[in-house]
Amino acid sequence: MTKRYEFKVPLDFSFLTNPEETISFFNEMILLIRKKEKMQFTIYIDIAGVKHLTIDALMYLLAIINNMRNIFKRKVSIMGNSPLDSEINRLFKESGFFNYVKTNSVVPISKNSDKIQIISGKNSDTRIARQISDFVSLKLGLSRSECSFIYIMMIELMSNTFKHAYNGKGLFSNRWYCFCKYDRTEQRVAFTFMDVGAGIPTTVRKNFIEKLDILKLKGEHQYVISALEGKFRTNTELKYRGKGLPKIHETCKSRKIINMRIVTNRADVKDDGVNIKGSELSTSLCGTLYYCELRKGVLL
Repeated sequence: MTKRYEFKVPLDFSFLTNPEETISFFNEMILLIRKKEKMQFTIYIDIAGVKHLTIDALMYLLAIINNMRNIFKRKVSIMGNSPLDSEINRLFKESGFFNYVKTNSVVPISKNSDKIQIISGKNSDTRIARQISDFVSLKLGLSRSECSFIYIMMIELMSNTFKHAYNGKGLFSNRWYCFCKYDRTEQRVAFTFMDVGAGIPTTVRKNFIEKLDILKLKGEHQYVISALEGKFRTNTELKYRGKGLPKIHETCKSRKIINMRIVTNRADVKDDGVNIKGSELSTSLCGTLYYCELRKGVLL
């Protein structure tokens, strides 16, 4: 008989509002998968009682479901239920989650014109970058040129996932996930992007050991802050290469994007365009989450 392990998601299932508990939830699952590498077993994810959910948590769940099938040479069954709360259940269906998983029952794939369902890829994809830029343009009533920075940011984030974020080891492959949602009441677009690579602090430690010794940084959040401030640029950089994080900070300062949040490894960093503040998490996220908002009044 196949062994079954049950995981109950936190009531607040979100890297944004409950990072510690959400990261711990996933790390326990990852630990089990690695520990039972040579065995067959079933994981059951109980999400029925969740009271608050953000898409980033679903993205990471998809990363685990989709990638471990390709890495481990055995069949692992992942099962689960759906949120009981009607509003959360609607978000669950409209997110596009069911585009990536198989179900025993018929689940209608709900679509909402105010959302770009979860998109996933491995490389820089100009078509998807344009799709997201055009979505913001349409929803906020802006011209394409006014939204060109979104296109550039998307290409940078995708490129970093493929070229820098993945360390070639562990549970995940080099894949990114993206989701956008327009809030009609507040006239804003919420943008969520996640990769499941090594993470910014890990990449910084690998590539800039000498600069770390000079800067004497304490805490992984300081690595991210310094990267945003452009302190980890190489002398051989090409004009349009490796400027992703400093460029994001410049965009925050210009107020084109607001409420920037980066969660990676043990770092939790917020960039409001004036100040960059960070804190250390007690547990480490394998990957990087980027969240920001775009508002018409701010952009104009």
